[in-house]
Amino acid sequence: MLKIRFSHHYFKLDGVGKTATLVHAGSMRVDADTPPRLLWYDTGYPVPARGEAGFYHLEPGDYVLLLFVSETGRLFTTIRPRRGRYGDKLEYYSQHVGEDFEIVVKEEE
Repeated sequence: MLKIRFSHHYFKLDGVGKTATLVHAGSMRVDADTPPRLLWYDTGYPVPARGEAGFYHLEPGDYVLLLFVSETGRLFTTIRPRRGRYGDKLEYYSQHVGEDFEIVVKEEE
C-alpha cells in the first residue's frame, strides 16, 4: 500500500483513521490570494507543550492539492510542493487517484 506522510498530527487528521483513498489531485498556487482559512485548515497542528496551535509554513509557489476520503468517511486535503526530488508530484499523484494510502504521522512513529 502507498503511504502519505505527515510531519505532525494535523487537526485535519482527527478521526480519519489509518487509511484513506486519494480522490483528486490538482495543481494550485500558494500566494497572497490564497484564502487564509484554507492554509489554517491544511497546516494547523496542536503544540501541547505551549497549549496553542502551530502552523506549517508554505512558501509562495506551485503546489499539488490532494483530496482524500478516509476509511471513516471524512474528507481531508493536503497541500504538497509541486516539485520534489523525484520529479513532478502532480504527475505522480494523478496516477494514483482511486488508490488507498496508509496515513503515516512522523510524530507517532
